[in-house]
Amino acid sequence: MNEAGARQRPPLSAFRSRPALVIVAIQNAVPIWNDFFFPLVLITSDNLKTHCRKG
Repeated sequence: MNEAGARQRPPLSAFRSRPALVIVAIQNAVPIWNDFFFPLVLITSDNLKTHCRKG
């Protein structure tokens, strides 16, 4: 708040860059999701899947 007690607005550039940041986040997340999801869909046999070993 400033001396008059009113809230200061964030700079206008913060609002202008938000859509660009959303696009960058989506473009980075889609290939990661595809690397995870497509093998789950395409590999149906259990012996082709990798399994974690405990111990």
